[in-house]
Amino acid sequence: MRVFRIVRSILFSIGAVAGAGSILLVIATLAFGLRPLVVISGSMEPGIPTGSLILTRTVPAADLEIGDVVTVPRPDGRGPVTHRVVETEMTEQGPVTLELQGDASAAKDPQPYVVNEAGLLQLTVPGLGVVVQGLRSPLGIAGVGTVLVGLVLLYFVQPTGASPKPEHTAES
Repeated sequence: MRVFRIVRSILFSIGAVAGAGSILLVIATLAFGLRPLVVISGSMEPGIPTGSLILTRTVPAADLEIGDVVTVPRPDGRGPVTHRVVETEMTEQGPVTLELQGDASAAKDPQPYVVNEAGLLQLTVPGLGVVVQGLRSPLGIAGVGTVLVGLVLLYFVQPTGASPKPEHTAES
């Protein structure tokens, strides 16, 4: 019975920490204008490994410098790309042309990116993107739901088999 209470306490503590961490992450992304993304290719390895979770903050393209790691939409619409700025061409007004290159690539990207703003890399957490992608899958959602239902049941279930000790009363 004591082991059950200890295990239950540990599981609830882990759940509370995970829940609080999730809430803090959501608040931080909203408060600081951060956008989470999962790295799905090795073009920025070894600095940003495949499966990393990255956080970017949208900034005007005119504020970018050579060497910055940015996320921009691909010209062909196939989603975003995260690469390093190797060249910029500014105009008086209007968009900025960025030449980007992956750290693992020997050549610049084939087409320049013409943008008004870009996501500037703020934080990289290796491996966390794999977890996020897994949790977003149907199996991951089912797993999280199962764990939550299990925690709720664990909270209400009391172990059987041990009878409670009678309380001692003081006699006057």
